[in-house]
Amino acid sequence: MIYFFLGLDLETALSASITALANVGPGVGDTIGPSGTFQTLPDTAKWCLAIEMILGRLEILAGILLLTVDFWRD
Repeated sequence: MIYFFLGLDLETALSASITALANVGPGVGDTIGPSGTFQTLPDTAKWCLAIEMILGRLEILAGILLLTVDFWRD
């Protein structure tokens, strides 16, 4: 839980991660809920969320496959 270690509460950390991975919009809670924004999150958290959004769009298995060494060998 990178977000938990960056100072986010558990509800916000889980909600942010699930929201980014599934690309579904606002999360749960006061910080990133329907009436909040991701603007108050630390920059490191935003970068991690952006990476999760990309992996969510590419599908997780395809992203993991591209990061494995065996995929790139002949």
